[in-house]
Amino acid sequence: MTQEDSSRGLTSVGRVDFTNRFADRYNEWLGTTGDETKQEDDRVETDSELPGHDIYGFENEIKSLQHFLLDQKSYKVFKTLVVVGEYGVGKTALCQQIFNDDDVRSAYAPRIWVSMHSNESKEGLDGKICVLKKILKGLGVEESMFESIHREVVEEVSNRQEAGETTHE
Repeated sequence: MTQEDSSRGLTSVGRVDFTNRFADRYNEWLGTTGDETKQEDDRVETDSELPGHDIYGFENEIKSLQHFLLDQKSYKVFKTLVVVGEYGVGKTALCQQIFNDDDVRSAYAPRIWVSMHSNESKEGLDGKICVLKKILKGLGVEESMFESIHREVVEEVSNRQEAGETTHE
């Protein structure tokens, strides 16, 4: 067990238990026929606004995420976090609480809310491109700028091909 594990309160038994529970859930998910995951297709667009009612039961998760985001030892490090869980358990509400926390708000600027609701990836756009576009839109980049960037990229690729250069990117 590492020092980091012990500071989080994880024991080797707890880690094994978590791993076994995760494996069971993953195997259940693999066995779904598609009907069970229909709710995932029914995602709604979300925003960063706090719900109009109190949220209970996330105290420990909120403290843990605040600690992760506000840890001064790794202040200059790029941080990402992933919140996963079953449909309807409160992932969005948890993220809204953290996103709007005064301490987190003062430590991070700009803050950008990206709703994962999207039909763009179904329309043939790469999922990573969709997320990047949403981030850039959150920073104020307009659609006309995306079109300009696309034209410049196409022109650059064409110029490189004419010059005999190949690129694998």
